[in-house]
Amino acid sequence: MNPAIKRNRKSQGNNIVKIITKADVLYDDFNVDLLDDNTLLDALNKDRKAANIVKHVLSTNDVLTHLYPNSLKYQEVLKILKEAAYDISCLLKKLKREHTNKNKEVSEEYQTEILENLMVLSKKYLIRYIIKYASQKQIKKLERVAERKRERIK
Repeated sequence: MNPAIKRNRKSQGNNIVKIITKADVLYDDFNVDLLDDNTLLDALNKDRKAANIVKHVLSTNDVLTHLYPNSLKYQEVLKILKEAAYDISCLLKKLKREHTNKNKEVSEEYQTEILENLMVLSKKYLIRYIIKYASQKQIKKLERVAERKRERIK
């Protein structure tokens, strides 16, 4: 949870709650502080007015109608908060996608490294390696593949 956010996490507005939860996820999982000026501007597509409003709303615990008593300004703020919630969600999706892609690359590198190591092993050591490190499900799958190959040979 981002300690800089002063607003109650059980706030009334749907979009405010979305922004708070996304900000907490960004802070916890990706070490991105949404209340940082540059980060917030990047998340909101360089919209300084929206960034100032979001920062002000998150840094206070006052009711929005008290912060913006003019009904036109209040409606404008609600619209800005809705757009901001969407933009912050997009930022979070982008970061999650980048993280997933990075993990897939690492996983593929690890798999190719294991494959290269296994290519060098003899059948005896390969069988021991499979028994030691493979799960039961993988071993059953390998058994089925081997059985099919034996049937094709016959």
